[in-house]
Amino acid sequence: MAAGYGLKADDWQADPVCCIYARRKSGRWASATTKITVSRQNGKNGILEVVELFGMAVVGLKFLHTAHEVKTARKAFRRLLGFFENEREFPELAAMVVEIRKTNGQEAIFLSNGGSIEFIARSSGSGRGFTVDVLVCDEDQDLTDDELAALLPTISAAPSGNPMVILTGTPPDPEKLDAAKGEVARRVRREGLERTDPNLTCFDWGVPDGPLPDVDDRKIWHSTNPALGGRLNIAELERERKMMSPEKFARERLGWWGDPDSATGTAFGEGRWEACLTKDLTIDRPDAIGLGGSMDRNRASIGAVAGGEILDVGAVDQRDGVGWLVPEAKRLQDKYGCAVALDERGPIADLIPALQAAGVDLTILKTSDVLDATASLFDRVSERRLRHGGHEWLDQAVKSAKKRNVGDRWTWGRRQSSADISMLEAILCATHAVEDAANYDVQDSFL
Repeated sequence: MAAGYGLKADDWQADPVCCIYARRKSGRWASATTKITVSRQNGKNGILEVVELFGMAVVGLKFLHTAHEVKTARKAFRRLLGFFENEREFPELAAMVVEIRKTNGQEAIFLSNGGSIEFIARSSGSGRGFTVDVLVCDEDQDLTDDELAALLPTISAAPSGNPMVILTGTPPDPEKLDAAKGEVARRVRREGLERTDPNLTCFDWGVPDGPLPDVDDRKIWHSTNPALGGRLNIAELERERKMMSPEKFARERLGWWGDPDSATGTAFGEGRWEACLTKDLTIDRPDAIGLGGSMDRNRASIGAVAGGEILDVGAVDQRDGVGWLVPEAKRLQDKYGCAVALDERGPIADLIPALQAAGVDLTILKTSDVLDATASLFDRVSERRLRHGGHEWLDQAVKSAKKRNVGDRWTWGRRQSSADISMLEAILCATHAVEDAANYDVQDSFL
């Protein structure tokens, strides 16, 4: 049908279209969720155009097409609009039009058979007031859980009784594991790889996960860019290769999602944490202890720091739950006279009133303090101005930690990390307390 209107899909584009519209014997969609990942400029939007044109005009489905940016949503609207506004070339489609809205941010096409499509840019509150059959999320590399939570109710009462979700995009930047953007794409892809959802279909024209691929291998260029040699010119890829870093080219053009099994010591770079190992190191009297907790509150940690120019760090305790932290922090502070520190925005921040009520003298880190302490801890490990005894709890946290960008700075992200990093968080908080006290002493002496 689409080809009859000049919208002829390539073979690689036709495969997702066929799967999207495949039905089970019950009449339900075989693929209630479809995720399509392919490098830019190959033609993934052509897939959506075929799906949306047929769905609206023939099946009578109602679509909500969302994108990360207003301009992207508007471009998609204008491409589809050409089929319904050209009465001379496509009179039967034009005759179906009941209403067309062109107001920026409210673009929509409504047809006489009940089919429709509306276009919006995403936000944490977008999608309210819409009721549709098919939710399309383009640019899913930027889709957040908050945005998806606002959008999914639009299909919970689908008029057809047969809701569908379509996700399209490119791989999120493996070096920018933001706390929000890309988390939906990563999770859905992981479910696809693990085959945990029988109603999920994933298409991914990218290199396998793992170390950086050979970015100069032309065979890889062709295997990951299905439109290469057609609408996509080899000269354009050659230009991109010269201008992009290998990592950027691998992500943008070869569909590389990164290496989930990167070397140990992820938090500080390969080999740096191991280089700071000092066997049989113990901290007899800590200058500060830090408190940390896992996001699910199933585990909490206490880490210790002592020293000055060279810091000694170590794991003190790790147990299930979080309630034990209050009496234990009080006991340790009374015994050693050490500072007790925690993040005011961390998973255990709700314990601050209880700790203070118990008489614990707290050092509370603001976001800027966390960022400063992260930079200091990173530099200390890189320059070997830190020692550790190789405790399993702390080593595992360092191995699991992944970066999270905060503006132009970064810290380690709990959501992005592959396991609990509460012990690293505890060490970070304790490091801030020690360095903050040292800075205060210097200023006090100067005055």
